[in-house]
Amino acid sequence: MPNHRNGEQYPAVADTARNGQNRSIVGRLASTGLRTATQLYSDVENRVLQVIKDKLEGVEAHPTQSGGSVTGSGPFPLQVLRPDVTQLLADLHHRSIHQTCNSAQDDLLRVLILQLTPDELRVLALMSDGEPHPACHLEAVGRLGKTVYRARSYLSRTAQESGLMLPQWAPTYLQHLLSLGLLKAGPELKREQTRYETIENGLEVRSVVAELDAAASLKPRFQRFSLGLSDLGDWFWQTSLAARESR
Repeated sequence: MPNHRNGEQYPAVADTARNGQNRSIVGRLASTGLRTATQLYSDVENRVLQVIKDKLEGVEAHPTQSGGSVTGSGPFPLQVLRPDVTQLLADLHHRSIHQTCNSAQDDLLRVLILQLTPDELRVLALMSDGEPHPACHLEAVGRLGKTVYRARSYLSRTAQESGLMLPQWAPTYLQHLLSLGLLKAGPELKREQTRYETIENGLEVRSVVAELDAAASLKPRFQRFSLGLSDLGDWFWQTSLAARESR
């Protein structure tokens, strides 16, 4: 007979009861977890749909002009391509496929010509003598000999020697021609000490040097180098001469 003394149960009965309770708890937890996961998924889905809706409404609020097409994806904002830009890109692809050596030269010349001013062509004419020309930068140097900043760039006698109409922009012209690859920089010309000194003792340069000398923690230092026509610059110049003679 089962022993119910002092409210005790046999071990097997007690284990069965505990197992039933555990299964009930696990079932409730699983049910709660499923409901929570479902709710989270629903919240995320709603947020994603709202973002897409906002983007679509933004596109509608800013329609394309002249029938432009909307492109772009990923983290980048949507960009509108106007029809003329689309046509330019299509033409570029077409030319890249069917281009010849002659048409490639024409395209390169056209790009360079459209970026140059007559003054810059005067600079190329000066540099076409085949010799490198002196130039320098004026740097502000700290106490430890480290450059703090560049006070003046591309100092030279280019303005005077080439007869520029806007001589104050000679440094800008030189920098631009370098960026186009029409000029190239080279080392200091040891035989041109007199010309370097002429550049470094110009009135404007001496004024800047005086300001640096007056600063307690700075001193001037010139970085000397040279400039001349690059291979591309020489080809461009020779081509321009041929075009001038053909008129």
